[in-house]
Amino acid sequence: MIKAIKVLLLCIIGYIVYSCVSSWIDDNNREDMVNKLSSEYKEALKTDDFEKAHNVLDEIYTFYNDIAGKPERSEWDGYDRWEEKLRPATVLVCDAIKNIYSKEIIYLSSLEEDHWNRILYLLSEIKSIGKRYDENADISRLDVIYAKSYRDYVEVYNFLCNQCLDLAINNDNKSVAKKILRYYLKNIKEVSWGSIEYSETDINTALKKYKEAFGEGDLEHGSD
Repeated sequence: MIKAIKVLLLCIIGYIVYSCVSSWIDDNNREDMVNKLSSEYKEALKTDDFEKAHNVLDEIYTFYNDIAGKPERSEWDGYDRWEEKLRPATVLVCDAIKNIYSKEIIYLSSLEEDHWNRILYLLSEIKSIGKRYDENADISRLDVIYAKSYRDYVEVYNFLCNQCLDLAINNDNKSVAKKILRYYLKNIKEVSWGSIEYSETDINTALKKYKEAFGEGDLEHGSD
């Protein structure tokens, strides 16, 4: 009986050690991949190689989706451990979107030919991450994690909209500025287990900036 208990304890200890080592290896592999992909797109941007940068961005989306598509829940901490894995991938995607598109927008704006159609196309092609939920949705613990990824994406996306709006205003291009207003997304004001609340902070700030520049009356925002 004592021998059987010892064997059982050794098995349990062995499993715990194996799990810890496997987790450590996985964490290091993910960290290496984050560093590799980040380095690659930044290197491409040094020479304005936007085609290469976007190819790397596609790899970054795949890296994020591989983690986001396989939520892991444990009986000890729920989804906490999995959220720790997803967080660096979320940061990587958002940083890459911001850096790549921001520099490309600036590059296009420096061209002599009409560049606004290409810039607006860039805004329309950016892929989101996470998930957007209706304001009256019953948010689960897992939903909260996806909503946080989407919240971070919205912040970056609206940053790019601000960049484009400033360029349009500086060039006194009222028609383009008005189009850009429709691209803004609602901010996630608060998200927690059971509820999610949105705000129009960025949208209202953009509308105010537009009115100050062009003196136009009330405008309707055409995006959710």
